[in-house]
This record gives sequence, C-alpha cells and structure tokens, in this order.
Amino acid sequence: MAPSRGVYQAIHDEYRDMATWYDSFWASYTDPVLRRPAEEVVRIIRRRPPPREPPAAAVTVLDVGAGTGALLRRLRDETSDLGGLVALVGAEPSGEMLEQARRKFGADEGVALERSCAEDLPFADESTDIVVSTSAFHFFVDKVDALREMRRVLKREGGSLVITDWCNDYLLVKLYHLLERIRWNFALGYSEAYPGPVTSEEMAKLVRDAGFDDVRIARYRVRVFGFFFWGTHTVTATKP
Repeated sequence: MAPSRGVYQAIHDEYRDMATWYDSFWASYTDPVLRRPAEEVVRIIRRRPPPREPPAAAVTVLDVGAGTGALLRRLRDETSDLGGLVALVGAEPSGEMLEQARRKFGADEGVALERSCAEDLPFADESTDIVVSTSAFHFFVDKVDALREMRRVLKREGGSLVITDWCNDYLLVKLYHLLERIRWNFALGYSEAYPGPVTSEEMAKLVRDAGFDDVRIARYRVRVFGFFFWGTHTVTATKP
C-alpha cells in the first residue's frame, strides 16, 4: 500500500531540493554509516554456494530507499571479482535522487533502478535474495507495510534482510528528530508528522511481527562529520 500522499510529497520536496549536492555534503555521514551494512551484505553473498548456471543464478540484492546509489556502488565495487554474478536493484521514491543514481551507473547492466516507495515495491513475489535498506527506515510512513513488502519479495528459505537506520535509543537522535518534527510542521508547513526513527526494541519487534526469523540487532554509534557520534542500529533477519 502506498503511503499518505502528504508525507510522500513532503519527502519528495525535501530530496528534490538536495539531490544535486547530497553526495558531496553528506559524504562524511554516508561513508561510515554504510560500512557495516555493506560488509553484512557482502558476507551473505560470499557465503552462498557458487551458482551452477550463471548468470541466471545470480544473487539479487534490492536496496530499498537507495537514494543516489551510494550503497549500490559500494556493493558493486566490493563484489566485482564475482564476475557479474550479483544483480543489484535500487528502489527510490525521489525522481531527482534516482537521477543522480543513474548518472553513477550509466549503462551498467548489473544495476537496475526503479522509482517506488517501500510500502509498494514493484517487484514479483520471491524475486530477491537480499533486501537491504540504509538510513531510510525512519522515513517509511507505514513501517509495517514496508517490512511486509520486503518479506514478500524475498525468496523463501534463506532470503536475507539487512536494515541499518537511526536508533531512537540515543539522545542525539531523539533531539534531532524533535527538531525535524518542528521544522516539518511549522517552518515548512506540512500538516502530517515527520515519520521518525524507532528504538532497537521497537525495530526488533516490527521485524519479528512482519514474519521474519533469526532476528538479530546490534546497536552502536558511528562517528560522522569528524566529531559527532550518531546512534545507529543494524538488524538482520531471514525469511522462513
């Protein structure tokens, strides 16, 4: 189910205006934050048995909330030795952010990009081996629907989920979220609330309730912009 048009439009407006300078401004944040989920996804890929009939047996990785494609580019570079056996797909609701991603990859046939929100993914049931999402979950308006969609597109018996996002257990994250809600509601005039991050306990429960197994969550701080320690958590799970 697609999210509320009001919140969706607010998010679109936000990233339309920053798309062209997003990578350069946020590099000091994205580079350290992407490290852990990228390592986790690559680990999952490499522990899989080698395909018998490439390229039809390629491992498919779907990045939900792919933004400008920073994680996809990292995954492509870190799996380049596998000879094109990893198919990368990005889903992103902002057309302007998606355009920046397309410029990164050009005619690279190993990367496909689709415009869509997390709550309404345009992919077939059980079509993906790994679903990953980084620094986007706090923007998902209906987090339950988003997780159900991720589970729907994952293959059974081994389909893997990796989500890294802001963790609302940390005071700095709570403060930033409060300021963002004030900015959205009063400075920008959006009538609906900024969706916002969740605690690690809430995240684990959401993932379990969506029907995932082997749910594991790690809470940690990442040094960003040189001196801030940003509260983050990474949850991993599998589809039964």
